[in-house]
Amino acid sequence: MIKGKFFSSRNIARVWIIASVLVICSLFLFFSQQRRFGATGIPADELSILLAGDAIITQPWSHFEEPEFLQLIEEIRGVDVAIVNLEMLIHDFKGYGQANSGGTYMAARPKIAHEIAWAGFDMAANANNHTFDYGSIGVLETVENVTKAGIVIAGAGKDLQNACAPRYFQHTNGTVALISASSSFTEYGKASHARPDLHGRPGLNPLTVTTTTVSTITRAAAEHLQKMAQEEGISESDVRITQARLGGEQLRFLGQIYQIGDENGTTRTSTIDQADLERNLDAIRDAEENADLVVFSIHAHTQGQWLTDLAHQAIDDGADVFFAHGPHQIRPIEIYKGKPIFYSMGDFVFQNEQIELFPPEFYDTYGLGDDATPEDAQNARSRGGTRGFPADRRVWEGEITEIRLIPVDMGFGKPVPIRGRPKYADKELGKYIIEYAMNQSEQYGTEIEYVESENIGLVKIK
Repeated sequence: MIKGKFFSSRNIARVWIIASVLVICSLFLFFSQQRRFGATGIPADELSILLAGDAIITQPWSHFEEPEFLQLIEEIRGVDVAIVNLEMLIHDFKGYGQANSGGTYMAARPKIAHEIAWAGFDMAANANNHTFDYGSIGVLETVENVTKAGIVIAGAGKDLQNACAPRYFQHTNGTVALISASSSFTEYGKASHARPDLHGRPGLNPLTVTTTTVSTITRAAAEHLQKMAQEEGISESDVRITQARLGGEQLRFLGQIYQIGDENGTTRTSTIDQADLERNLDAIRDAEENADLVVFSIHAHTQGQWLTDLAHQAIDDGADVFFAHGPHQIRPIEIYKGKPIFYSMGDFVFQNEQIELFPPEFYDTYGLGDDATPEDAQNARSRGGTRGFPADRRVWEGEITEIRLIPVDMGFGKPVPIRGRPKYADKELGKYIIEYAMNQSEQYGTEIEYVESENIGLVKIK
């Protein structure tokens, strides 16, 4: 059951989700108790929350008046607590662009933080592969500017203690906690902990995942290779079977090492750094003691069984919602012990083609000189919009008793000035998006129904 006591009983009972997949991607999540309903269909006297996926917002949007856009804004403003994954740095370019970035050097002026607040967002997850694009100054400026706009920000801070700490939003109907981490980052972008005698390093809250590839060969095959090597006159020291340091046997063959096992093949194993894991689980446990609802957010480009294991462990330790992002596409939805896991919520806003300035390394990547403009670099990267995100349709697209998926249209194929800004999808696109989410989630046995009359998806809770 989902916990949602106000102070100690924790029994929030109803969950809605608004999702967008493919051509736009965003998932909004509503939690509340089924009691008296207000005009929006959400109980008027209980806590409700909303979650939105990756927000790469670089342009003001408060002046737009399309009905589909305003309808979406009403959904955001209509809940008690709205949370967004802010894959963006909000600063005035006082920091220094790093030698390597998360792909695009993310940057938006401080006024954009107020645009996000205008839309109705109360909390932002900020641990991602772009957190350190402009170094420590960029991190600190972003935290300051987002906070000044009245938004609670998690996942980045002046040191590791601050970056990992649960952040809270208090509403009259209850308190929501947000913990934000990332498994995708540059090594130097990690925050470091503060010592009694020295301050820590600003950065993000890391969850380090190490992937090891092991090639396996049967003993019969290994002995056959040994025999062939002898016949060819290859030195015995270059082809030999030895004891592996961690147990078992291995074949050393011309500089390569193969583990001897039951069959030939290759396996990849991903493990989470135990210190990072325990630090984040501790944060979840602390949040459970202090909040009515706990949300754990992780930015993870590369996923696998490790992410499923992490999601289950996070929920076991007190998280009520696990939402991942990073692939820029909708991934499956799983219901675990009555609580939702989103393996990727996709994009909510995607305006990375309208970034104002870039460091020289970004231009160097595409062979451009000092006379090139940001538009030249963006065009070179996408080859005139024929590759990458602009050309990929997949990118643009008590107990929990109900989850609603609401499709969002981000303007796939439209001109750059209007592409990437979200609007409520029409029924044709909405059905396409929800059916994609259905297919993605089948592997977890999750059932999703498209409701044409409301243009939403309903996730069945088992």
